[in-house]
Amino acid sequence: MYAPDPKVLKANGWYHERDLRMPQEMFRSGAFISLTHTSKYVLQLFLSRREWHYEGKGRKKKPVYHNTGLKLPYSEAAAYGINAKQFRRCIKELIEHGFLEIAKQGGQLRGHKECSEYDLIDDWKHYGTSAFAPRTAPKGVCFSDSLSKYNQTRTAGKRARATAGDKTFSTDMGDSRLTVMGDSRRPKRQH
Repeated sequence: MYAPDPKVLKANGWYHERDLRMPQEMFRSGAFISLTHTSKYVLQLFLSRREWHYEGKGRKKKPVYHNTGLKLPYSEAAAYGINAKQFRRCIKELIEHGFLEIAKQGGQLRGHKECSEYDLIDDWKHYGTSAFAPRTAPKGVCFSDSLSKYNQTRTAGKRARATAGDKTFSTDMGDSRLTVMGDSRRPKRQH
């Protein structure tokens, strides 16, 4: 990870003047302490995206945070030096530790990219206790019918090869046909 150039953040609309506000209870929690360093940083990026307003007057004035509809695109994570695989692992870890949940799954449909939306949740307060109900991150969504069909036939071919011990398989991909013959493993050297 590295500090991104503020000019790049401003050009993409990712730079904002909001302060990062993290509750002390979250900072001292076992769930936060057990996160990887990169996941802690990603969580702080989500916390800095929250908007808030104040309710009450005088000494009773308290901030009210809006923890829903938060977006953090992969391209912005890349600006901080977090690659896509690392970022996906961080999101998964934050979901499993009770900090995030996916409110709206993003993806790409017919050339249009949509960023996932996340909600900050308070399940982390029960992390490590019997009251904690672990969540799992959903697997990626595939919007392409041809790619989905390819993956299904490829998986079916692998299963058939594993049971039959066959070294040849073919995959039908609509108009084209892909055939692979032989064993992909290299022969071992004999000394």
